Amino acid sequence: MRRIAGYLLLGFSAYLLALAWLFPARHALGLASLLDGVPPLAVADVRGRVWSGSAQGVRLNALPPLRLDWELQPLALLTGGLAASWQADTEGAHLTGVARADLDGAVALSAVEGRLPVQLLVGRLPLPVVLGGDLGLRLDRLELAGGRPKRAEGVLVWNGARVQAPQELALGDFRVNLTTRDDGGVIGQLSDAGGPLEASGEVTFDPDGSYRVNALLATRPGAPEALVHSLPLLGRKAPNGKFLVTYSGRV
Repeated sequence: MRRIAGYLLLGFSAYLLALAWLFPARHALGLASLLDGVPPLAVADVRGRVWSGSAQGVRLNALPPLRLDWELQPLALLTGGLAASWQADTEGAHLTGVARADLDGAVALSAVEGRLPVQLLVGRLPLPVVLGGDLGLRLDRLELAGGRPKRAEGVLVWNGARVQAPQELALGDFRVNLTTRDDGGVIGQLSDAGGPLEASGEVTFDPDGSYRVNALLATRPGAPEALVHSLPLLGRKAPNGKFLVTYSGRV
């Protein structure tokens, strides 16, 4: 009797595996959007199966349409989750990483690396200037809730930072080290790499999607006059002679 039960269990497992192997990717993406950590997404064209596929015209939050390719990692099923390596490309941006979804609906990204134009992220924010440069990412872990960061560990580097409009101004390079706060949410420690603009401060992201920037800015000797004259327009002067810049909003 035990042998028969074992054969039945083995046959049923093989059936589920074959069913998942043949499951269309377009249906899998539809189910993925129901997870708590995945933001609403729209897809124009999906090809392949759930194990390996691609999607064109993926719209995720305010980002431009992107191409997404993925390959499932079957061993993750042994630990009660579903994981896939992925690659995303759009408008000069290239990102790779691993995504994992657990049975409780939680979604986490790991080993995320890539580069994208910074304007892709901030272009839809109500900023008084147009920013340029590339943002390099190296995230060891990023947990999402409703498509917003809940926990994060990693580094963001803004290379070739500059203002493109209303006037072209080179700023230098900047770095943000991301860690998770004890009370929830993400905090980023801001520093510069020795360019014309000296910067330090914090950027915080709350689970509800709100963010705050508190930074101290100053110019170094030899900085462009336009940059020197622009700092008083960005914030108030602190006792140490630097300018305190604060900004808040919601993503």
